[in-house]
Amino acid sequence: MNRSLAALLLLSVLISPSRQVQKPVPVCGGQTQAVPLSAAAFRAMLDSVAVGWNSARPELAAGCFTETAVYLEPPDRQLYRGRAALLAFFAASILPARADRMRWQVTAFDSTRQVGFGEYTYRGRQNYHGVAVLQLQAGLIQTWREYQYGSPLDWEQFVGASR
Repeated sequence: MNRSLAALLLLSVLISPSRQVQKPVPVCGGQTQAVPLSAAAFRAMLDSVAVGWNSARPELAAGCFTETAVYLEPPDRQLYRGRAALLAFFAASILPARADRMRWQVTAFDSTRQVGFGEYTYRGRQNYHGVAVLQLQAGLIQTWREYQYGSPLDWEQFVGASR
């Protein structure tokens, strides 16, 4: 193969539309999965929760939780049991819609144990930076345990030298 053809092929791969960053497509909808989630599917689920929070769509965020889910900020500072309670929680905490209300900074997922975490920034009545530890069941969130710190700083300032 001559060099011009090789360069042309390489260039076409590098600028291919399939390599462009795409916005996350909402997933969940309360639908259980027969197979364990992958790390990519876990991140897509977290992105769906954020999209629901950010776009004033509480049903989208709540749809990523099981019917019997537990959402907790220990020790029982915030405690919600079940998808119906979470729907009410999300509905009360999302108005007005705000594109940057919930942003995932870092995520990790153990696909064998179906346990993951996300480090986040949440902007509501106050700004928070925190970590949520999640246990999945059938592809949905069964437990959400969060630890957060209120701060007026943006993410970069908050994490400072640890970045």
